[in-house]
Amino acid sequence: EGYYGIRMYRAQGGPYMIGVCIRRMDICMPIGEFAMSRRAREIQAFRDDETARLTTLYPQLAPAGI
Repeated sequence: EGYYGIRMYRAQGGPYMIGVCIRRMDICMPIGEFAMSRRAREIQAFRDDETARLTTLYPQLAPAGI
């Protein structure tokens, strides 16, 4: 599907879950576990690195303020 990011799900009859979508939907964990893990920081670092890389490659397409 091509979308990279975080999605929220509600387990059937259970807690809300965080799903990290990286072309597959199998990386899922409870929100509390996600918040206490290093996964959120890893995702933010990946996103920041990708933004920097793409901004360097295509500066003319970067939104103002980046």
